[in-house]
Amino acid sequence: MYDITDESIKSSPGVTACGNNPQKYESNSLDIHIDAVTGDIWDGEGCGGGPSKILETYNPSNYPEELLNNKVDLSQFHSEFVINQGDAPVIDGVINNNEWSDAGYTKIDQYGRTVELWSTISNNTMYWAVKTDTKQWIALLQKASPHHGMASEFKDVKLLSVNGVEDYHIKSLGGMMRGITLESDQVISNLLQASRDSSNGRVYEFAMPLQGGEGNVDLEIGEYSSIALYFGANEIYSGSLSANDAFSKQLVAHIGGDVMNSVITTDVPAAIIATYGEAAPAPGDRTGNIAFYIIIAVTGIMGFVLYRKVYHTRKT
Repeated sequence: MYDITDESIKSSPGVTACGNNPQKYESNSLDIHIDAVTGDIWDGEGCGGGPSKILETYNPSNYPEELLNNKVDLSQFHSEFVINQGDAPVIDGVINNNEWSDAGYTKIDQYGRTVELWSTISNNTMYWAVKTDTKQWIALLQKASPHHGMASEFKDVKLLSVNGVEDYHIKSLGGMMRGITLESDQVISNLLQASRDSSNGRVYEFAMPLQGGEGNVDLEIGEYSSIALYFGANEIYSGSLSANDAFSKQLVAHIGGDVMNSVITTDVPAAIIATYGEAAPAPGDRTGNIAFYIIIAVTGIMGFVLYRKVYHTRKT
């Protein structure tokens, strides 16, 4: 799957697709899936972010000749949010620039609110600093996968509010079409955390194990993860999600340094073997069939972005 951000793509509001209690959702990017076998381009905005319909069937004659002869190196899960290993900061609710200078940093601007995130790793512990311009609750969700998907896939939730930082998790309400909610963890985790009010928002700092064990997220150095936020409509979480709560875009994070797996990830070789048998290319081998499909994917992406630009220009 590829996440494409382009000026021609405007904020597209919606809801979180499935469930009887959908929350607001919007994105300034376009999620598309490239079928590695056929080269077809699928809409990535289906139920929970899964493919819903074919946007473009792969046919070389559909693309301009200059695109067919163009090749671009792509990193499938590129991200500016690289969580490096460094020294442990002091968890006191004060974001000291010296303590967080080598940390990974990203910012999410959505729904009229801004959330800044810093994170670093030291001695198998992940440290977070979060600065908000709101006193309403927010939730930080994490999972050990770079793929966009349903909110229920996130294994760890940290609820940030006037009560500080609390351990929560995603709870299904009985199936995909029933939706989800956030539920407090049964086990007391003695979470190291501190928070302070600012003039228009709040600052949170906390530490969590890199590998949380059963019921939590297990992250590995040199691998990917994803994060997302829930923006609460009230200062304190009521105990259930409502239509006024909002789900953010999903961001890829690189754990422990810049991950350079490119288009070959640890999950791909098994899928190739399942499709082609034991004669499939080895991980990292860019020759043979896999190289052909990468060229198909690159051509498809470039053609689709060009199509979006032309379509947007005609509309405006």
